[in-house]
Amino acid sequence: MPIAEIVREALRAYLDEQQDVEGSRKHFTKTMGGRFDYLEWLLTLMLLTVANGLTYLIGAATGSKVTPNALIDQSIQQSKQRDSMLRQAFLQRILKRKDER
Repeated sequence: MPIAEIVREALRAYLDEQQDVEGSRKHFTKTMGGRFDYLEWLLTLMLLTVANGLTYLIGAATGSKVTPNALIDQSIQQSKQRDSMLRQAFLQRILKRKDER
């Protein structure tokens, strides 16, 4: 292996381990991790804001008292049920296409 190649690999390995060097893998991982944490926080904030607004509207329209957490839990349960139904329909469609061939 040429010396230039060895030096290049050693330098790249060293730089990738430096968190404060822009362009290194550690810097990229740290930066992206921070961005993902921030985006997750924003999504949580938006979800809670929407859930609070919907519970207010539901309460005003129907007179029933619904909490934001109950609304979110119910949405999660319905999503799980629909996901299961969609998976089954998708598998049935695939099997039908195989039978048609």
